[in-house]
Amino acid sequence: MIAMARARWIGVFATLLFASALAISEVSALVADVSINGNSYPASTLWSFPFDSNKSDAFTAWATAAQGGVSVANWLAWTLWLDAGVIVGYTGMLIGLSCRWKLGHLKWILILGAVDIFEDVVSGLAIAALPSSGAVITYDPPDAYDSSWSAVLPWASLLKWLAAAFLVIISAYSFFVADAAKARFAAARRVVKVHRFQLILLAALSALLVVPGGDILQQGVDIERSWFLTDDGVIRGAMVALTALAAMCALGAVLRYVSSVNVAGLHVQPQSTAATAVPRALWARLRSLPWASTAGVVLAAAALLHFTELARIYWPTLWCVVGVLAVLQFLVCWLKDLPDRRRPLPDDPRFRAFAWRTGRMLAWAVVALLLISVARAYTPAMLIGDQTRLAMLVVIVSSLAACVVMYLALRVSRPPKLLGDAEFTVRPLFRYVHPQLIGAPATDERQAGLVGGESIGPVSTLWSIGLPGLATVIAATVLLVFPQHIARVVGAVGVVGLCLGVLALFFATLSVAAQAVEPPALFRAITLHRTPVIALMVVIGVISTIVGRSNSFHEARGQSGDSPTTQRVHLSEAFSTWKQTASCTIPAGSGAESVRVRPLLFVAAEGGGIRAAWWTVKAMDALTGPDCRNSVLLTSGVSGGAVGLGLLATAADPQAELKSIAGQDAVASGIAGMLSRDLVAGFLGVNLRTVGTGEYHYPDRAALMEDQWDRVSTLDAAFPSAPTTRAPWSTIFNGTSVLRQCRVLVANVKIVANVKTGHEDRGDCESPTAPVPGGYDLFDAHPCYSGIHTSTASMLAARFPYVTPSGVIRACDGDRKTVDQVIDGGYSENSGIDTLNAAMTELMPAIRAANAEALLPGSDQPVIVPMLVYLHNKPVASVGKVASASKPKPELIIPPLNKSSGAAILNSPGALLARSQAIADSWLETPKAQDQASQARVERLRGLVGQLLPHKTVTIAPQRVAQIGVPLGWGLSRASRTSLDNALNAYLECSQAANPCPQGLEFGALKRMTPPPPS
Repeated sequence: MIAMARARWIGVFATLLFASALAISEVSALVADVSINGNSYPASTLWSFPFDSNKSDAFTAWATAAQGGVSVANWLAWTLWLDAGVIVGYTGMLIGLSCRWKLGHLKWILILGAVDIFEDVVSGLAIAALPSSGAVITYDPPDAYDSSWSAVLPWASLLKWLAAAFLVIISAYSFFVADAAKARFAAARRVVKVHRFQLILLAALSALLVVPGGDILQQGVDIERSWFLTDDGVIRGAMVALTALAAMCALGAVLRYVSSVNVAGLHVQPQSTAATAVPRALWARLRSLPWASTAGVVLAAAALLHFTELARIYWPTLWCVVGVLAVLQFLVCWLKDLPDRRRPLPDDPRFRAFAWRTGRMLAWAVVALLLISVARAYTPAMLIGDQTRLAMLVVIVSSLAACVVMYLALRVSRPPKLLGDAEFTVRPLFRYVHPQLIGAPATDERQAGLVGGESIGPVSTLWSIGLPGLATVIAATVLLVFPQHIARVVGAVGVVGLCLGVLALFFATLSVAAQAVEPPALFRAITLHRTPVIALMVVIGVISTIVGRSNSFHEARGQSGDSPTTQRVHLSEAFSTWKQTASCTIPAGSGAESVRVRPLLFVAAEGGGIRAAWWTVKAMDALTGPDCRNSVLLTSGVSGGAVGLGLLATAADPQAELKSIAGQDAVASGIAGMLSRDLVAGFLGVNLRTVGTGEYHYPDRAALMEDQWDRVSTLDAAFPSAPTTRAPWSTIFNGTSVLRQCRVLVANVKIVANVKTGHEDRGDCESPTAPVPGGYDLFDAHPCYSGIHTSTASMLAARFPYVTPSGVIRACDGDRKTVDQVIDGGYSENSGIDTLNAAMTELMPAIRAANAEALLPGSDQPVIVPMLVYLHNKPVASVGKVASASKPKPELIIPPLNKSSGAAILNSPGALLARSQAIADSWLETPKAQDQASQARVERLRGLVGQLLPHKTVTIAPQRVAQIGVPLGWGLSRASRTSLDNALNAYLECSQAANPCPQGLEFGALKRMTPPPPS
């Protein structure tokens, strides 16, 4: 028990606990993807609250799935094995903490573990009663599953929950009454304050790598899957994995040094400056300080960088930083005579040792997080993989074993000797940066240590601050100048480690400065023993960001160098051209009643990062094939859907290019820009020139991603571009205006022509001549942006803060003032349907006129039926879910819960599709009442088309199947791409089945389109 109370064993048990819990979350999500009659149940239902009706429903659904050939029983069995790891982990960790804190709860912890094991045994017996995969069993009554063990399971769960609740209650009571526990708890709170920087970094890394949650939190895990599940070869993936591990180890080493500096500050008081003669006059005090000369050097260096074009300086931001520092120096000098209200630092060796050990554990926890996240990433791949199952198991076991060995190898039981002890020694190389020597007073008691037989004197403050500061400047400069080179070598996770390592090194430099120099009287008067340099830097950064909000750093990239390939036409002209082009038709009726139906397709590509781009390209190819692309007139995309439409508009082989931009190089470049270049430029106003970023030398994180896309695809083509044979339709990208709070259209077609000849209404979202209600046309309002890269145009619809910044739009006249900021189109409407509804409304008179001509005697023209196709990229159930009865809400909470529900409902895809249906239903003019023959003919035609296409909207959505989760981000591993492809194949199968799924009814009819005969 004494060994289990040691910190390293507690770390081992915590690693086992969190790794097993995260693996269970992945398996549980895999089981939840199994949809039966529109309902799904995660594996965590086994341990849900007692007597939950979902338990019996879940076993019935799992039994039905097992009959259908799904290996759900095998996955549920894996959750039990993983839960055994959870039990061992929390039991060992709780026993260790109970011994360390002298709680005396050993028997209650063991009882909880025994009850939890009993629950797993009962769950295992209930799972064993499930039919084997593919077995044909007839239940009586149908679809019923019954097992005596499933009836016992709620009681077992009740015992576990009661035991857990009892342990929590007695633990809380012990913290209130036991002196040792209260002292330990108070010490833990103090340690949190000492190591708050490390804890903040660990929380950020946990959110990126290990915290389960929404799709956006799956990006880091999916990037790790691309290391060994890749098309680039295992060697390339292994090298990226090793560089990521090395980067995290470097971050851990820096955090280890930071923790030593923090702990040294608990007992080393900075040298006092009280004996220094201080001028009495304020002006004399200001002249005695070096701030003015320092500011002059900084401004001169900035001017040199600016005029040599080695950097672009945003002077308002830089002047703000200098001004804030000047005001701070003025206050320091003005309040020089404030009394010192500090208390002497307490000499508490036990707490110092505790803080020192905790700092070491936290430092190497970043490496443990990486290893645990790797095990989590490959757990679902191991369960559903075939040929790679053994390899994935090796990766998981190796990661967890390395994590355990790392903690067992850490010897943190004894803190270092203190300065002044006879055994205290330090290597000469580390003398200037040793935490206990920085700022230590030059007293005889502090010079007892030896360095090569010589006594240690006071360490120079300049050297102490200069060495880590120089290392910070060198590392930061490399990241700022070579962001894409580093991103391609170390990958996204490695970039995170390197950037956070540089940030931690900068924090270490500030901590050293705070320890080496006694705080001014202003801070001594408020009982601070250290200058709050971190808080000051945050305040300066926030103020400079506000002052520099008009900077051009995030300006959207300008023209590509190539002129636009075409002048934009009005939508009515595009429709006239479409009518004259032969396209696919569907026969309806037979004999004299037969008619040819020509679908007029409007395609809306929903937002969703690179997942939406992948789905858009694949679904469009499945929709039209190589022969029916002319059926599409107009496409509208948001976020990742816009990127997919951009590839379709420019690439000869969109799927091959999409595979290239879905790699992790683009997202790694974006992360490098966000954590390095954008931080420095936003807080300090200095934007260094990059190397290897093409014609744009001062990119932000969005421009870095666009440049990487341009390198591997044809997205560098000028936009707007003319429709091509591969993509004969027009394209609209939908962004959101921050300043005008409306939609921004980036399109190669004009939806509505402005009736005014001036520019006064261009860019006005509330103008009667706006392209769509609540929107404006970017190229119409700001013509100088015509000819930008297609990557830039599509990114204007995909800027999702904080992943990518808002795109600054500047006026086309001489003053170049900021006229707008554009962010992701999903902030206004995420489906792209509303724009197409406006376009359909604009074209309906022309469509009805064309159909009237087609009905004339002797006409051989097909009738045109408009249809809206919605490319929805989030998995849905193949069978509609059975609606449950709504429960009334308490009156007290109705107002806050429904504050914006009306707007959400009106902008939901369902409501917009209903609006599309209403618009498309007016595709045929109703004759006058006097013309009964025409009325009869129209009604017959409506009936034939209604039988063929009862709905004028089609939803192409990935069907929910057991698969690896697909992230919401800008990188896709091979496993995620396979998941999307499998979901598309499931949709194609269910849409063409004898009883098609609800989403596939009209799609099956569209697949019966026949191409026109060759001319």
